Amino acid sequence: KERGVVLAKGFYDQGVRLGDHGWIQYQAATTSALQEQKLPVVVKGFYDPGVMSVGNKCVLAPEDVVHMIRTSSPIEHFEKTAAMGFCVWHADLQKTHELAARLQNSFREAGIGKYFTITTYHDYEFSKDLMQQFQSDRYLFTLIGIIVLVVACSNIISFLILLVQDKKKEIGILQALGASKKSIAFIFGGCGAVIGLLSSLLGITAAFLTLKNLDSIVQLLSTLQGHAAFNAAFYGSSLPKEMSVSALVFVAIVTPLLSLVAGLIPARKACKLTPSEILRSE
Repeated sequence: KERGVVLAKGFYDQGVRLGDHGWIQYQAATTSALQEQKLPVVVKGFYDPGVMSVGNKCVLAPEDVVHMIRTSSPIEHFEKTAAMGFCVWHADLQKTHELAARLQNSFREAGIGKYFTITTYHDYEFSKDLMQQFQSDRYLFTLIGIIVLVVACSNIISFLILLVQDKKKEIGILQALGASKKSIAFIFGGCGAVIGLLSSLLGITAAFLTLKNLDSIVQLLSTLQGHAAFNAAFYGSSLPKEMSVSALVFVAIVTPLLSLVAGLIPARKACKLTPSEILRSE
């Protein structure tokens, strides 16, 4: 009976089509010698391997077929641990090395550490360069974000210094009425925090709207450039639209705090003003 398999799209480019018939050839050990076996298959679909070069070498087949070939064939497979090992999947890629170390320690404590070798996804040759590139891109965008925050804080400082300069008369009146320097500093420092909070809310709202209409924005960029804005081989058929919770918390907390710190410089300048200096300058 023919079994359905899914091939890489490279086979489609070479002329293979849905419903084509063929065989999977493998060697099986018998009591006397190795014998070549042929497993009849039929093409049921094609998949996109993306940027992984190993994807073009993989055939997706039913689990029982894979198990039969692995247990009967003496040929060394690409994934050495797949035939007699375990694959561990977890959600947070940043904790991969930590999880590997914990597993290795657990095996060592159980006295079976010498029988197992734990290899992470970062160690495979076909994915090592790609993972390093992703890490570099992450650092690059983090650096860009820090530069944007520094520029924003500089703008807040400039705005509040101009505000203090413009409100000298009001500051003098408040001091003449008995307002303390701390209360005046709190006014301008709080003004910076409010600016940061409002800008955070505005930025988060804009991010949600952008993610919601991401496909339309990408299509517009592709139309303007005359070609796909994001290569499907690297980014897939669609970009992710989920808001990062950690990034959301970072923006909601750090931005108002940085704005508050930025507001302390003009607040300190406002504290040093005295009614006599203000009246003299007026």
